[in-house]
Amino acid sequence: MAKRLMLTVPDQQSLTGAVKLIGQLVIDKPVVISVDDYTKKRTREQNDFMWVGMLSDFATQAQLANRFFGVDTWHEFLKEKFLPERFTDGETLKDYVKWVEMPGGHLKMIGSTKKLTTVGFSNYLEKCFAFGCDLDVHFTTTRYE
Repeated sequence: MAKRLMLTVPDQQSLTGAVKLIGQLVIDKPVVISVDDYTKKRTREQNDFMWVGMLSDFATQAQLANRFFGVDTWHEFLKEKFLPERFTDGETLKDYVKWVEMPGGHLKMIGSTKKLTTVGFSNYLEKCFAFGCDLDVHFTTTRYE
């Protein structure tokens, strides 16, 4: 079974320590060592704000086809409508996928806000807020932590 070692290296001193740590690894077969730019995932505060703030406001105020919908339904609807269609550097993590083809040939949405960066999540929320304003949703201004 593969072991995964992930290090965040913010400066040259940390890089020196990481190289030393790698040098101490016991390697009994070939390994792959890769270096990627650090991408900050969406924050817990952003996610909480979406669920407790924005989605709650949609559920209590927004109507489509003269119907109200629950938080989970709005969450799925907004993801389908506003998540990026494919990997976008700076907005999504590298393993981001929105759609998967099913055996019958239809597409199923598997995209998740978990695979957005802080910037990508902010862009996503901005689109959701604009859509909500078009539906006359008055969003709460409380900060959720």
